[in-house]
Amino acid sequence: MIDTATSMRHRPRFLLALLFSFLTICVAPDALAERRALVIGNDTYANVEPLRNAVADASAMANALAGAGFKVEPPVLNANRTRMLDAISRFAEGLGQNDEVVVFYAGHAVELRGANYLLPVDIQGDSERNVQFNAVALNDLLTSVADQRPRFSMMVIDACRDNPFRKTGRNLNSRGLVPAGAAAAGQMVIYSASEGQKALDRLGPNDKSPNGVFTRVFVKAIETPGIPVHEVMRRVKSEVKRLADSVQHQQLPAIYDATEGEFYFRKPAGTAKDASQRRDADAEAYAAADAVNSIEALEQYLEVFPKGQYAAAARIRLGALRKAAASVTDPHPPGKEFKDCSGCPSMVVIPGGRFVMGSPADEPDRRDSEGPQRTVEIAGFALGKTEVTRGEFREFVRDTRRKGSGCTVFDGTYWLEQSGRSWDDVGFDQTDEHPVVCVNWSDAQAYVQWLSQRSGHAYRLVSEAEWEYAARAGKRTVRHWGNGDSESCRYANVGDRATKQKYNRWQTSDCDDGTVYTAPVGRFRPNDFGLHDMLGNVWEWTEDCWHDSYRGAPSNAAAWTSGDCSRRVQRGGAWNSYPLFVRSASRDKGATLEHSDFLGFRIARSLP
Repeated sequence: MIDTATSMRHRPRFLLALLFSFLTICVAPDALAERRALVIGNDTYANVEPLRNAVADASAMANALAGAGFKVEPPVLNANRTRMLDAISRFAEGLGQNDEVVVFYAGHAVELRGANYLLPVDIQGDSERNVQFNAVALNDLLTSVADQRPRFSMMVIDACRDNPFRKTGRNLNSRGLVPAGAAAAGQMVIYSASEGQKALDRLGPNDKSPNGVFTRVFVKAIETPGIPVHEVMRRVKSEVKRLADSVQHQQLPAIYDATEGEFYFRKPAGTAKDASQRRDADAEAYAAADAVNSIEALEQYLEVFPKGQYAAAARIRLGALRKAAASVTDPHPPGKEFKDCSGCPSMVVIPGGRFVMGSPADEPDRRDSEGPQRTVEIAGFALGKTEVTRGEFREFVRDTRRKGSGCTVFDGTYWLEQSGRSWDDVGFDQTDEHPVVCVNWSDAQAYVQWLSQRSGHAYRLVSEAEWEYAARAGKRTVRHWGNGDSESCRYANVGDRATKQKYNRWQTSDCDDGTVYTAPVGRFRPNDFGLHDMLGNVWEWTEDCWHDSYRGAPSNAAAWTSGDCSRRVQRGGAWNSYPLFVRSASRDKGATLEHSDFLGFRIARSLP
C-alpha cells in the first residue's frame, strides 16, 4: 500500500529537516546550481552597416560554453527586436537563484542620451526616437537577469562601438557605449572594448579567422580548467591589448564587476575524496527522503541528485505517490464552478499554465503598449464567470451604504461627467442581470474587501497577466474565437450596426449583437475556460498600475503595483468598442477615480 500524505503527518518531522540538512551541509553549493547561457549574434542588418562576424562569434561562444558544461539555449542569430526580447524574456524566466549565468551579445550597439542599446537587425536608425523605441535597452537585459538573483551572472557585450548609421548618413550623436555599472550584486558586465575604442575584427589583410579578436581570445581563455573567472578576464584583457598593439590599434576590454566568491568556466577536477563525500551525501539524503516518503521529500532529493545512484528508485516511488495523490478528490478541479456564499458571484477554476502575453509585431491594430511579448507562468486561480452584476453590487451598497458619485456618459457629441448619474441610474435601461458600470477602481476594491469579509475567502481584482491568460483560454489568435471580427457578435457585445445607427461617427464591427448598450451577463458564448464576456460588454478594472509597455514587468503573474498607480489597467473592450479594442492583447488605462457607463469589473480569488 502506498504511504501518502496521511502517513507523513504521523512521521517524525525531524526526518524532513534531516534531508534539508544533508542538502545544505553535505553537498557543496555548486551541486545546486544550473549553468545556463544565452548567445545572440546579429550581423545582417537591413538598414545600417552590416557586420562580418557577429554570427560566427555567437556560434563560437555557444560551442565553447557548451563544452564548459553550460546548458546553452539555441543561439539567437540575426534577430529582429521581437525575437530578441522574447529570447531574453524566456531565458530570464527560467533562471533560479543559485544558477550561474552567461549572456553573450555580438552585434551593433550604441549609446543615446546616457543609455546603451543593442540593435536588432530590423532597426531603422533614421532618428534617435526610432532607436530608443525599437532597439533593446542594455539595462533591460541586465535587470531581467539580475531580477532572478542568480548566484553569478556574466554579461558579455562584443559590440563594434563605432557609428553603425553611416549607411543612412546619420550619426545620431552616438558615441559608443557608456560605462555600465553592474546591475546587481553577483553580476559582471564586460565590453569587448573600452569607451571610445573600436573592437577589432581582423589583425590585418592576412587574418582569415572567422571571429573577431575579442571573441577568439575569450573562447581560447575559457578552455583551460581550474582558472577562476577573474584570472580568465585578466588574461583576456592582456592578450586583446597585446594583439591590438601589434597592429597599432587601441583596444582594451572593459570590465564592471560586482561579483563575490569564485566562479569557473571549467571547474578544477574533483578529488577521490570529493566523489566519496558526494556518494555518502547521496545515500544519506535518499535515506531521509525514503523515510519521509512524501512527494515533497523525493522531489527535493531529485532536485539535488538528478543523476544520483538512487534517482531511478526515487522516480518510481515519486510516480506512485503522485498517482495516489491524484486519486484524492480535488475540491477545486479546473473548470469547476462554485459560489462561496449566497449572493457571491459564480466563480470558475482556471487551470495553471504558461502563455505568451502581449501581441506579436504583425498583429493588425497592435499598439506599442502590448509588448514586448513575454512568457508568463500562471498558477491556478478562480475568476468570476461573468462581470459583477448590478444585483450583486446592490447587496454591497445595501450593506455598506456606499454612495455613487456621478458617471461619465456620452451626450451624442462628447463624453461628459454627469453628477446625477450613478451605478443604479446610468441613463439607459439595465436590470440586475446587467454588469454594473459607473464604478471606479476604488469602488471595485471596496467591493472585493466587503466580499472577502462576508465569505471568509480572500477575493481581489484580477492581475493583468491573469486576465489575458483567462481571456485567451489557451488560444494564440487575436480573439478567443479567431483572428477576424466578423463573428464578434456571436461571442461578445461590441460596437455593432445598432451602435452605428445611434452613433454614426463611431467605428463598429459589421454585425448585430442585438443590443446598443450593455447586455445581461452570460448572454454570449463563453470561451474555452467557460468565461463569458471576457471581450466586450464592459471594460474591466485590473489590479495593475499602468505602464506604457511590458518592459520590466514581473516575470510571474503577479500584479504590477509600482509605477503610475494613479492610473490602472483596463481590459476587454465594451459595448461601444471599436474592433481594435476587442482583442485579447488590447489594453487601456484609466484614472482610479474614473467612472464611466462602459466600465465595470470582474473578481478573482487565489486557491490553496
